[in-house]
Amino acid sequence: MCGHRCATASFEDRSPCPFPGWVCSGRPNCARPVWELSMGQQRRLDLAMVLAARPHVLLLDEPTNHLSIALGDELTDALAATDAAVVVATHDRQMQQDLAPWPRSDLDR
Repeated sequence: MCGHRCATASFEDRSPCPFPGWVCSGRPNCARPVWELSMGQQRRLDLAMVLAARPHVLLLDEPTNHLSIALGDELTDALAATDAAVVVATHDRQMQQDLAPWPRSDLDR
């Protein structure tokens, strides 16, 4: 499995990263086994695997953590284009602004 949480993975920990551009940001060492990726890269891989599976529902808690600004923008674009129902919990002001047209529920403590 990739990282610790990726239920959709169909490759071994020692397999090369299947999303090298998105996970490794174009670095030349993207042929490294998944277990050698940094925790941030493993989390990006987890997210990429989930998005590639085209789920019906996405529940995302702080999805832009460990992402560069450019990758956060790409994620927002992907979320806007998906047919899935999406629930996002985020403190990321840029993502909140980008998703402002979406229905919103402010939860009290």
